[in-house]
Amino acid sequence: MLFRSSWQKAKSYYEQSRDLANGGGSKDFQRELSWGLSQCQFNTGDVEVVKSLGEELPADDLDAIRAIYLEKCNRHDESIALYQKLIKTKKGNREKKELMQMYFYMGVAQKNARRLNDAKSAFLAAISLAEDLGDVQAQCMGQISLGNGSSALGHSDIARSHHLKALALAKTIGNREGEVVAIRCVANSLSDAGEYAVAELLYRQAMKIADCIGASIHQGAC
Repeated sequence: MLFRSSWQKAKSYYEQSRDLANGGGSKDFQRELSWGLSQCQFNTGDVEVVKSLGEELPADDLDAIRAIYLEKCNRHDESIALYQKLIKTKKGNREKKELMQMYFYMGVAQKNARRLNDAKSAFLAAISLAEDLGDVQAQCMGQISLGNGSSALGHSDIARSHHLKALALAKTIGNREGEVVAIRCVANSLSDAGEYAVAELLYRQAMKIADCIGASIHQGAC
């Protein structure tokens, strides 16, 4: 019964993810896909859950779920290998939107594995596809990701440049939550560079916007 309940939760969230994907919500699609997996957690038996999901899901979606799960478990190399497989498939099918998503998620896995130059290449590929698709939100996410990678390498000036680009992109589409994340990232890079007074002003600015929209200043990638 426990296994069945876990599987039903996973399938329910998967169905929600497909509805969101059909509506064009790429970010929500990935969030729901990931959340469905976290509900399942494979705690009733990795093999059995995967087998049951595999009877219902397209192979690519199942691999995406596995990749997200492996990344959550800090099994970065295995996750990256699955993303590489998915990217090859998406390239062959010319599925630009899903290809862009795979590059983003692979970049995150590579960053977490400290393969920072590989992560940079993945994020640049994702941004290029986002530009082709006219997806400004994805471009914003990509610039934040590039900035975070540069910060991890100790390049605070380069990080700030990417985060300022993200801020400009967020403003063009009126994404206030994106502004909060980008401003906080800029503040982080200034703090890393020892410019504490300016960083404090920006943290306060981010807090003010977050309060206005009912968001948390701690949300997002930075």
